[in-house]
Amino acid sequence: MEVVFMVGSLVFYFVPALIAMARKHASQNAIFLLNLFGGWTLLGWFAALVWACTHPIPGRGAVSAALPEKSRADQLEKLAGLREKGVLTEDEFQSEKHRLLSDQSGTTVEGHRRQ
Repeated sequence: MEVVFMVGSLVFYFVPALIAMARKHASQNAIFLLNLFGGWTLLGWFAALVWACTHPIPGRGAVSAALPEKSRADQLEKLAGLREKGVLTEDEFQSEKHRLLSDQSGTTVEGHRRQ
């Protein structure tokens, strides 16, 4: 009976570390160490538990990351609409249009490499 109590106590003590491992938490080693060395204080145990439970699971991006990216045409239409409503000035529109049409590789709309 004492062995069952000891094993149960150990399992309960390491619940935060077990949760972090089950969730494949990016900081599971740090959570384990906090749980191991600071878990004997109630504050350390709860800190490890909260850390293990609240950090996002890798591979499960935020909802906004799962949404499809708007095409450049859609973004240009939105900018044009904002310009027509007077929200954007012509200079702001042209600046944003140029930024949108410049790709990630450093090539501008005209096909020239940015310096």
